[in-house]
Amino acid sequence: MRERLKSYTIVILFMSLVWLAMMNWFYWSDVRLDAEAEGAETPGRVAVIDAARPVAGDFDSYRVHLGELFAAADTRMEISRREWDAALADGGVYFRFLCPTPAWLVAEGLSFEESDIFGGVEVFEMILSEDGLFVFDGGGYTHFSAPLPVVLPERAAAGGDNGALVSYAVTSSRFMEEPYLSELLESLAFNPNTNFRYTQTDGEMVVVDDARTLHINPNGRVVYLDATSYDDEPVTNEREAVRLCLGMTPRGDAFWGDGQLVFNSVESLDGELSLALTYVLNGAAFLDWQTVFTVRSGILREAVIYLAPAALSGEMVRLMPRERAESLLPPGRRVCVGYSAVGGGVWAPDWYGY
Repeated sequence: MRERLKSYTIVILFMSLVWLAMMNWFYWSDVRLDAEAEGAETPGRVAVIDAARPVAGDFDSYRVHLGELFAAADTRMEISRREWDAALADGGVYFRFLCPTPAWLVAEGLSFEESDIFGGVEVFEMILSEDGLFVFDGGGYTHFSAPLPVVLPERAAAGGDNGALVSYAVTSSRFMEEPYLSELLESLAFNPNTNFRYTQTDGEMVVVDDARTLHINPNGRVVYLDATSYDDEPVTNEREAVRLCLGMTPRGDAFWGDGQLVFNSVESLDGELSLALTYVLNGAAFLDWQTVFTVRSGILREAVIYLAPAALSGEMVRLMPRERAESLLPPGRRVCVGYSAVGGGVWAPDWYGY
């Protein structure tokens, strides 16, 4: 356990969704900007639920309150860690992201347009309270408030932490079957009836469309390459590039099971944008199972998509208490639950440091 905590660092980069916000599911239809109120039982659309913490209420109870605050906030003030802790202790609802996420992306995932006061702000963790929104960007703390007070719905109190009881996860390859295979091809703009496809000895399917190729492996790894010369005007900004990538992401239970993609990171350099998404099931990320889109000069040129139609197996494992796990890390480090593959389509949960 000690070695595992040292060797894994889940870049609990939770930048959007946790990027995935396409209005509803942070899948603009399906990828989701996904996030959930901490301990939530049902998927939400903004931050990631903590798989090891007790139920605190579901995200949908707070989505509108969050969205309205992002839209109406008119006051911004730097605060101390003590004030942050006080907001949490005073009944605030806590959310966390896998990495610092642009405020505009969070707002978009909530189907609201952010106030100008959030310009340049990134959200790593946040607390929704009756006094407004408290944001931690990974370095400092900020309080945002609106003209009208926030009235929060009733929510269940969180219990103590005696060691998280977390289920194993299992995945399947049903996306290789019809009608799901055709849906996968269509999502990536390939003709599902094309004759230009063949299956290799390892079961991987290869589809060719002029200068575009697609490799679909039964283990869930999908590789998209595009060397086509286009006359169309390419996308010109980060928001458009993100929407382009999300629009090419397959949607549905056959590809994501009971989990969802959440934003991990986005990087732009010299005309190239790289968008990374992480698969999350029940609030725990699948380690080393990261989907990456690469946009060059406004065109989606490469994508490595890791499909994960996963479900909880029901076989449980009790992890050590969070405090004990964090005590094994250097001061200031935290832990979260993550899944790692153990073979045969089975994924085991454990604590990982970040």
